[in-house]
Amino acid sequence: MDRFDEIWRNRFQQDEIEPAPWNTPGENVWKAIEKGVLLEKRRKRKPFIFLLLGALALGATLLYMGLQNGEIAELTGLGSEIGVKTSLQSEQSEAESSYEISPAESKSTSADKADGTVELMTPQTSVAGVPGTSNVELESTFPASESLTTTAEEVASGIDDKPPVLSEQQPVHLRDQSPLYREGTGFESFEESFFSGDGGFLSKNIAEVSTTGISATEKLLPRELSLFSLSDIDNLQENIHLRFSDNTETLADDLKFFGSGLRSGLAVWATSVNSTYREDLVAFDFDYSRRDMGWFAGLEIFYSLNSKLDFSAGFVYERATGSSHHNSSLKYGVSSEDPQSHSHNYSELVATPFGFASAEFSLIRNSEVEGDEIDLLADFESEHTIENYSFPLTLRYFPLERGGNFTPFITAGVGINRLSVVQNTLKKVDPGHEAFDFKPLESNTNLTTELQQTHIDARLSLGLNANIGENWSANLSIEYIRGMSKIFESGPYYSRINRGWVSISAQRQLF
Repeated sequence: MDRFDEIWRNRFQQDEIEPAPWNTPGENVWKAIEKGVLLEKRRKRKPFIFLLLGALALGATLLYMGLQNGEIAELTGLGSEIGVKTSLQSEQSEAESSYEISPAESKSTSADKADGTVELMTPQTSVAGVPGTSNVELESTFPASESLTTTAEEVASGIDDKPPVLSEQQPVHLRDQSPLYREGTGFESFEESFFSGDGGFLSKNIAEVSTTGISATEKLLPRELSLFSLSDIDNLQENIHLRFSDNTETLADDLKFFGSGLRSGLAVWATSVNSTYREDLVAFDFDYSRRDMGWFAGLEIFYSLNSKLDFSAGFVYERATGSSHHNSSLKYGVSSEDPQSHSHNYSELVATPFGFASAEFSLIRNSEVEGDEIDLLADFESEHTIENYSFPLTLRYFPLERGGNFTPFITAGVGINRLSVVQNTLKKVDPGHEAFDFKPLESNTNLTTELQQTHIDARLSLGLNANIGENWSANLSIEYIRGMSKIFESGPYYSRINRGWVSISAQRQLF
């Protein structure tokens, strides 16, 4: 560069050059330059605009999905509540209408009370499969009440001494199906069988209701009602239970489980060196790879706190490889070289993003050179290998309801790391002269002891969870890891490491 400047100054002396049309830019030139500058600025803004639009689109999508999910859940709960209330109100209305007493009936009732006779008013019930009915569905007109329990004694005590009379004028097909009208029995035999204590009509048909009609009952009852066994007529009060559940609580809200999984993927290590370190090495043309590629693999365990939140901990092994280079001046003395191998050994310090590493190498002269001492501007190229053990502790949040095929999630947490190996290898020394060749001697240097082996980071990731089978799921995530502590520090020089993970994991629910 200095030689070029000297030639330029000698060839073109500014004092001797006067302005002329051939060396003065015109207006069109300045307009073209201004246009080029504006285009360059626009090009620099485009990536930022695309990233901003992408982030806004992603945020709007997640917000829309969350609102839709909330509206659906609210409408579902409201519809269920309305259905329950409508069903109960309908039953209550039917029961009230069935118990309406006409004036004539009122008079007869008063007369019956005076005579000491009480008539039992029972709701009409028909059950599929029960003798005496041709219906295929269970219909009940019990009035809505907070307590729908009774006992066998109360049922028996409320029945009149005389059984209901079956009319002879009833249609033939109904008489044939009714247990009240059978050939050879008569009403007296029915009365005896009705009140018999050894499995008569009453207990027999109650049992049939519990065995043959229970499936129809369960189908007709709303989800909010649970009907249990009706098989024991003696304990009817204990065997009928109506339980109302709260629609605001779902099984998923109380869902808790423990699981484990395997995780692996690609890792990108972004080494950040402070400006003082870089500026002091500008004279040596120091540069290093900003993105070191690697991989990682590990185990993780997780515990579901609720349907929206999981806690996880893991153990991960990471390995990444990067490079760096700089130049430095070397002197080769022909008189001090090895007379047999025509070589000279060197021990130099090599600049890396993690400090200075020592390296030993040899330069071999393969041809004659002029002079005894030769100044060389050599280019040093190094490769560094990093091995790290990471212990992440994170919380995973599901903004949408879990249970579908694909569910997005957000993860945040911290990581405790331990650097196990940071090794620098001198790969090549280019002396910049055809008469010399490079030969490595002791090119590997372990820098681990010079570094802060334990370091902390903060983590944030976006991912997608997919159900792939019973108790099995797969996750695909992109994670950003920012180093919170320094890896290397020596005086005014220091460096940090930020990382990015693209990972896939398989998880299994254990219990």
